[in-house]
Amino acid sequence: MPKGNIYLKRPFRIVELIEVLQPIFERMKSKRENKRVLGYISFIISDRKLIYKDKKAVLLTEKESDIFVSLLNSEDRGITKEEVMSKVWMLNPNIETHTFETHLYRLRKKIKEGLILNDFIINKGGRFYLNHELTGEKN
Repeated sequence: MPKGNIYLKRPFRIVELIEVLQPIFERMKSKRENKRVLGYISFIISDRKLIYKDKKAVLLTEKESDIFVSLLNSEDRGITKEEVMSKVWMLNPNIETHTFETHLYRLRKKIKEGLILNDFIINKGGRFYLNHELTGEKN
């Protein structure tokens, strides 16, 4: 049974079921991959460990890890707060909460203090991106 509360009102449409199952499949896929590399940044998914230049590392909480994986998977299109709320917390994206902002603040702080990377997660027009200029990766 997946973690979190999953609610579907009956009768439901297949599209709604897919929306609920997609984040679960993405998590399963990410756990199988175990390591993601983005230039100087390595992310060990099973350990929730973010490493910069194979020297500095920070440990992420489960939710911070899920947010980071969502950012990695979003590539150049970015991800909205609503998408994160739906994928990470499996909540209605229209619900009013500061959960995402709180976790994002803590994640940014960990990266800034532990990896000495300022502005690694950026916001442009309501979409969140990883700053590829800081990864050493060529665009």
